[in-house]
Amino acid sequence: MSGIAKIYIQGDLKRGESEFYTLLPALLSAGFQKDDVICVPFMRHDELKSSSIFNIYDPFLPRGKLPLLNCKGTHLPLDDLIQICSFTTILQSAAELDLRDDAIIIVLDAKTIPRRDFHGRLKNLVGMTWDCISLAYYPNILKEDASYFADSEICEHDPTSPMSSRAIALRLSYVKKIVKTILPFREPLCHELIFQTLIHNTRAHYVFPPIFDSRLKI
Repeated sequence: MSGIAKIYIQGDLKRGESEFYTLLPALLSAGFQKDDVICVPFMRHDELKSSSIFNIYDPFLPRGKLPLLNCKGTHLPLDDLIQICSFTTILQSAAELDLRDDAIIIVLDAKTIPRRDFHGRLKNLVGMTWDCISLAYYPNILKEDASYFADSEICEHDPTSPMSSRAIALRLSYVKKIVKTILPFREPLCHELIFQTLIHNTRAHYVFPPIFDSRLKI
């Protein structure tokens, strides 16, 4: 699709191989080129050495008067550390793309499921103004007349609530900024994304109705 440079699918490939190869055909059938869809498996737990963890994660990182956004920030679980490491790897790769600053990258969790009409809804977002937008966020409070089938609209994200990282789109110009500031981190990724918008003087957004849903485990 014009305007969308790369789509990165991240997750536990060994545990969720079927999830990678369920999401991938949906993207290809929508017209995305195979070379533009990149699978990024999470590193194994034993690959993240304790000697290097605190080079990238600082639970006591001073951030002025901003309080801790998530109580887990002082003791992030290993899975959260691995998720941010994977996301940072994607940012570093995308920042090196020789493309216009208004190009878009999309980062998807392997467990996400696209709507049947996701391609058309994505196309409508390309020409709008935003830096970082969640494609799978459900607000806590909905209007009485809210409909899953309504046209997707861009809404400003509440800066006090976490930003869903299951499906997120970023402008390349914004990627080049946050790749320099995301390390070291002190919050889970969903909260760290909010903090990054604050320090770069931009606003987090989400699209509603969402374009991607989460796969439910039964």
